[in-house]
Amino acid sequence: GIGNLPPIVMSEGEDHQHLNTLSSAKHRFGIRVCFKRELTPNELNNAGNLQPIYPLPFSAIMDNTVPDNPNKDIDVFALFGNTWPMREEIVKVINSSYLREKYKVHVGIDHFERGSAPYNAPAKTYKDYHDMMSRSKINIVARGWGCDTLRRFEAACYSGLVLSDNIPIITPDQFVDNQHLRYYNSDLSDMVSLIEHYLNNQSDRERIGKAGREHCMNHHTTEARTRYFLSKIEGHI
Repeated sequence: GIGNLPPIVMSEGEDHQHLNTLSSAKHRFGIRVCFKRELTPNELNNAGNLQPIYPLPFSAIMDNTVPDNPNKDIDVFALFGNTWPMREEIVKVINSSYLREKYKVHVGIDHFERGSAPYNAPAKTYKDYHDMMSRSKINIVARGWGCDTLRRFEAACYSGLVLSDNIPIITPDQFVDNQHLRYYNSDLSDMVSLIEHYLNNQSDRERIGKAGREHCMNHHTTEARTRYFLSKIEGHI
């Protein structure tokens, strides 16, 4: 047996969406409350004896940020690690469009998996990466190998407009389209037009960007995520 253990809480932070790991652990250790990073509505509906189970996505690590720069001298920014096919497609769509000639665009990827392309990202330090996000009018976010990605919270730390894919996992205090960010189509059909629209509509861009930053600071820092985590536990222990 497992003896007289105190109440156990488990947070499962893997990339996958299935509940096998949590289910096995709950059966063995009698876990009181479960959290999962990649929790989808479908998995939540199928959680059964894993209830109570709550989403616990990534958050903004404020120790890594730089001051938000009001002088936005980069029009569009995204540097990706190549961990999901959409990221490569975003780089190709933007850098093969007229945007690259018309605006200051810094969009790249660490390597291309399928075929050669001239827009590989130059090596940057992590501080440089944050500095460039803080200087950008538009920051682009795209999922990685797991649906969640640190970048969707990193980019939201700054007042540039965030263009993001709408991933299927549950996020407490979700970012709302046209209020905190803009979601682009999964086939990228509106990517170029959204960028062009918001580069030419400063008031809308700044309204959404600043609201997104405020929303992130209120709900999606590591401190805010810890408050959420503890409040959920408190209701069951």
